[in-house]
Amino acid sequence: MRPRCDATVRVIALVERQHGVISRAQLLCLGIPSRTIQHWRAGGLLHDLHAGVYAWGHGAVSWHGRCMAAQLAGGEGAAVSHASAAAMHGLLEPRPTLDVIAPRHRRGSSRLRVHRAAIAAHEVTEREGVRVTTVERTLFDVCDPRLATEAVARGLTTLAALREFAEGKRGVSGARRFARAVGLPAYRSHFERQFHRWLGRLGFPEPSVNAKVGRWTFDFVWWDQRVIVETDGPHHRTPHQRAKDERAKQHAAAHGFRLVRVPEEDFDARAPAVAARIWSALEAH
Repeated sequence: MRPRCDATVRVIALVERQHGVISRAQLLCLGIPSRTIQHWRAGGLLHDLHAGVYAWGHGAVSWHGRCMAAQLAGGEGAAVSHASAAAMHGLLEPRPTLDVIAPRHRRGSSRLRVHRAAIAAHEVTEREGVRVTTVERTLFDVCDPRLATEAVARGLTTLAALREFAEGKRGVSGARRFARAVGLPAYRSHFERQFHRWLGRLGFPEPSVNAKVGRWTFDFVWWDQRVIVETDGPHHRTPHQRAKDERAKQHAAAHGFRLVRVPEEDFDARAPAVAARIWSALEAH
């Protein structure tokens, strides 16, 4: 059975828009029968790239064609990601194996690495007609401090955009690692974030956030002034947590630090007194 001429014309038009590649699902939607697809494969008109994805006419596919083929192989909602996305944004050289994020399970190969994960609409953009993760999502997936520095230096993103993206990923696997990679504070609670901003508004010296003193990690550390501030949620009222807090205080003192505890409850009402107490501790050194 031969396809209608107008169907073939639509196929060629789509292939041209897609850098010389097309999927079996697209061919079927355009009215090309399965028997014809098989005939075209046998005759060398279609060249297999991935399962159900073909190059049209010859197998010499461009880099963007390979990326488009990877996206098509990932299925609906897929996008080129990780190192391949970094290459599309000009941050890395292209590599032989393509990366793609897909919301549903897809089989990979030696030429295609499929990462099964959900991806929000605002985390996807287009490059040369290919769906690709945004610079911010790409940096989140690759998590390389050098690439983050390069992306900011070249104006591909900003520290403010990376900070906003990191905050939107709070609680997601890899969020704290990403925050560290791009030099952003890795908060452990919503109150920590609010408190850090409060410190900035009041003109306090910038502390280290979630820094280790000895073997203990503390919320805010001023190294030069030898002061630590711990922000405490409601769970700090339990006997077990109070005992742990006392051990933390002793640990800080053993390393020459004064520890100030700031409960989250009724903080707004106590904020002036808290500010005075922290200033006093910082100036006492």
